[in-house]
Amino acid sequence: LDIGKITNQQWGNAALLIERAVRATNTRFEEVGFLCPDGKLELALGDDGTMVLADVFGGPDENRILIGADMHSKDLVRLYLQNEEPAWMAALNAAKAANPTNKTLWPRYPILPDELIMLVRARYAEVARQYAGIDIAT
Repeated sequence: LDIGKITNQQWGNAALLIERAVRATNTRFEEVGFLCPDGKLELALGDDGTMVLADVFGGPDENRILIGADMHSKDLVRLYLQNEEPAWMAALNAAKAANPTNKTLWPRYPILPDELIMLVRARYAEVARQYAGIDIAT
């Protein structure tokens, strides 16, 4: 509360907003056979002091989305980088520790293999197709 300079009521409103957003997206994920064990929401204070959602939420970049053991989220890329690019990950972690707010000093991302790009594209399209009933060309 002190760091965010918000009141107890604003904190309670934030928790309520998070609960409603998560319930809305997760209910649909469950209906179409996805599991969503966790995710990320970004909130902000509106000009009048009310809590508002400040960014997108509920998609594969913000949520860990699974069908069975198959990931349908950016964790596919994260795991690839951890497993296949450990030197780059170490350099990134060191750069983040030394320069947490200056991303220009972080190492450039390595080029991802075409197979991974195609897999991520297909999985994101599957989320859109099943969740929203929208066919996305892959």
